Amino acid sequence: MIRLENVVKHYRTTEAVNGVTLTINKGEIYGIIGYSGAGKSTLIRMINLLEKPTSGKLYVNEIDLLGLSPKELRLQRRKIGMIFQHFNLLSNKTVFDNVAFPLKIAKVKKDIIHNRVTELLNLVGVSSKANHYPSELSGGEKQRVGIARALANNPEVLLCDEVTSALDPETTKQILNLLKTINEKFGITIVLISHEMAVVKEICHRVAVMEKGKIIEEGLVISLFTSPQTKTAQNFVKQITDLNGDVLEDEKLKVKYPEGILVKLQYINDNVEKPLISSLVKMFDIDVNILQGKIIPTSNGSYGLLYVQLTGNDLSQAIKHLEKQGIEVKRID
Repeated sequence: MIRLENVVKHYRTTEAVNGVTLTINKGEIYGIIGYSGAGKSTLIRMINLLEKPTSGKLYVNEIDLLGLSPKELRLQRRKIGMIFQHFNLLSNKTVFDNVAFPLKIAKVKKDIIHNRVTELLNLVGVSSKANHYPSELSGGEKQRVGIARALANNPEVLLCDEVTSALDPETTKQILNLLKTINEKFGITIVLISHEMAVVKEICHRVAVMEKGKIIEEGLVISLFTSPQTKTAQNFVKQITDLNGDVLEDEKLKVKYPEGILVKLQYINDNVEKPLISSLVKMFDIDVNILQGKIIPTSNGSYGLLYVQLTGNDLSQAIKHLEKQGIEVKRID
């Protein structure tokens, strides 16, 4: 669906994107995560050529966007909607006219525009605000209007540039659920960039981690949780896995709980639902002290993280049993 090959973007003193190659499949929600300055905003803006690559190749639906004439590019851009962090609504136009704007540019007939805008305002839940101006809307309502406008021309791709960073947590959840519904209902491919792992894990199928203009890690969201390979990815995962923002470090755990064996358990999908601890106690006649833990739902399934203290006589067999169940066991000693 979307394919970038060795894409580079240079500014005068900065290399914003440096040799990025990636493929985004049709119908998936693909996340790009990174800290400020990582190059993710520049990368997403190159997908519709709001930023033109310095070098490299860019294909959307096997069409080479860099090889198109200006007129051909304008037509292709109608198939790529974009939602912005700060909404970018026209302050002097009503909600209805903001959503109608791209249709008027495309010279769509008035009656079709009216029906399409009405349909979209119902879809995103702001039909009652049709005659209001942006200044009269909340942040969440503005973003809903931005989503409706991005959908006006029936795009095949939706680019989301930090679409929830200006919103409160509850509104963020509502907007992400709306994007997920749009993806499932219409099969639209969504590319979403963020600096928050909570946003990515909520709706994305796959994720790429960016740092200094490069993609340093890529894969299923749940794979990032179970085995982050880079320090940056590990830090993003900690945004979610930390309990109360501060999981005890291994050394502190060993000091606080010196007896028996301390283990960190990681498990996914079906194993999350199993009564692992109670069965362990019954089978091996050991004591299990749960120190801290968390279950994290993702679009690929659930991820469980548990720190436990095991005491008793048959601990090695208990650990082997856990591993046979598909649980990743890390001893903290």
